[in-house]
Amino acid sequence: MTVRPMSSTAWKIIIAMLAALALVQVAIEAIHAYSPVIQTGMAGTLKVQTTDNGGLDAPYTIDSLEPASPLLAVGAAAGDRILFDPLPELFVHMMLPGEKVGLTLLSQGQSRHVVVSAVAEPMTAPFRFGLISDLVVSCIAAIFAALIAFKRSELRAYRALTLFFLIQGYSSGFNFTPPNTLKLVVDLLSWGMLNVGAFFCVIFALYYPDDRPTGLRARLIRWLPAFYGVTAAAVCYSVRHLLMRMDVFQDASSSLYWGWCTLLTLLALWDGRRSSNGAARQRYAWLLGCIGTAALFTFLHNTQKFIGAIPGLAPIKPAIFPAYEVALLSMEIGIAYAILKLRVFNFGFAINRTIFYTLSSVLMLVSFGIIEWLAEHLLQFEDREASVLLDGAIALSVYLAFHKIRHLFDHWLERLFFHRWHANEARLRQFIGHAAHITTLPALLAATVQELQRFSGAHCTIYLQQPDGNYSASGAAVDAPCPMDANDRLCIVLRAEQAALQVDELHPAHAGMLALPLLHRRELDGFALLGSKPNGEEYRPDEIAVLSFAVHEIGLDLYALRNELLTDQLHQHAQRIELDTVRIEEQQRTISHLQQALTRSAAAAA
Repeated sequence: MTVRPMSSTAWKIIIAMLAALALVQVAIEAIHAYSPVIQTGMAGTLKVQTTDNGGLDAPYTIDSLEPASPLLAVGAAAGDRILFDPLPELFVHMMLPGEKVGLTLLSQGQSRHVVVSAVAEPMTAPFRFGLISDLVVSCIAAIFAALIAFKRSELRAYRALTLFFLIQGYSSGFNFTPPNTLKLVVDLLSWGMLNVGAFFCVIFALYYPDDRPTGLRARLIRWLPAFYGVTAAAVCYSVRHLLMRMDVFQDASSSLYWGWCTLLTLLALWDGRRSSNGAARQRYAWLLGCIGTAALFTFLHNTQKFIGAIPGLAPIKPAIFPAYEVALLSMEIGIAYAILKLRVFNFGFAINRTIFYTLSSVLMLVSFGIIEWLAEHLLQFEDREASVLLDGAIALSVYLAFHKIRHLFDHWLERLFFHRWHANEARLRQFIGHAAHITTLPALLAATVQELQRFSGAHCTIYLQQPDGNYSASGAAVDAPCPMDANDRLCIVLRAEQAALQVDELHPAHAGMLALPLLHRRELDGFALLGSKPNGEEYRPDEIAVLSFAVHEIGLDLYALRNELLTDQLHQHAQRIELDTVRIEEQQRTISHLQQALTRSAAAAA
């Protein structure tokens, strides 16, 4: 018996409702968190360090008490145990300054119930940033879930991704919202479904992009029934922990399941990238980069208590939480960009540019910082007015020299980190300069095809317009029509856009090809068609720019040679006409002489 999939309409309605509820949850938490997180930056605390002995239903062991702890006033000491009063919540919520906290103090075999007031403690900037990012991550995840459901609701891969984002939308839970039944239910569902979120991420990676997996992904799908069973067991185990009000991340099984799902997801995406090319390969690169980064920071977040115990690494522990939230946000935006965007930016190029501009900015800041330090220590002014003038002179010098120095830094870093790209581009530009001295059209076409193939590593064909308006090919054949009809969609778009074009937008069968127009006075005299790159990657933006420039310049050279050829042909034709005219005039004179001779002969005979 086959199970009929849910209709697209019903799917969209259900996801829209669940996404709206997630946004309501975020709004409720934001209302309660606004005052402590944004306005005051103060939270309530008992100033105590404890050991979790099995969740809220088991007493916590007091490890140490700070001098300002309100528990000292009720006689608590290190080694005692405390049991919080039962409240409808899975975890202890974020307290507010002055909030009354009821608990049972177990000390020296005796127990007594006490009520203490939480004391104010400022929240660190990274922690506040992490809390705000947590709400932003949930809000954006819910919105992306609705967008993907409405745009891509027909395939299993996109439905799995929708559910993954939807679960992320509920992941913030309630931190500052006071304990209540709604808080308990939402926290139970959101925390209990975390393992299901990892499961849906795996399903998406296996079936993306068209629900027709091949290669390794097809073999992995055969094991899905076993994976379903493991997931069901992991979810039941997590729910059991939550019903006991225990932190699921304190148990190694959840981290093990998350790690296993992450490896499966990355393996499936790697296999998809390996078997794809063109735009699909770039989408896989984005997905791998985003999910891989998020997986790394999730691991750091879930193991931060161990990281803090390592000597020398304790100072970085407070930065892990906000970095984890930023990584999640980046992952969500990156995945949505790769899935919903018609064309995606070259991932490798984006990483290279990010590193480049980061280094460039850091070097600039360090340089100007050194200049300011030297000025302050080598040039001492007792007069405040002279010191102000010095600061003004430094600021003016920085303003005037910034762009020039920035250009020098950029040029140096470009040569240092992207030498191979620059060397390849320099050879192409050198060829452009030499091409102007090639004197015949066939030689220029052959040299251009050879150089474009060297630059790109792909086959190249140059199409030139013929007298009938169609385009005939010259060069190493690519998998494209020859000749190309003037009304082919590719030719139409090239005439309209007047710019480089990724052919897979118009001919999906030719993924990865790049068409570069040969233009003169906005007329399409022809175009160069480059095949897909040997490594399956798309052409980078900088490659497209220099190739467009090169083909444009070659197009001008071709136009000039064709004009010279036409001029020579016209000159030869004019010479032939002139010779023909002379011959005709001579023939006319001969005929005239014959006519005169015949006339005289006829007159003499008469």
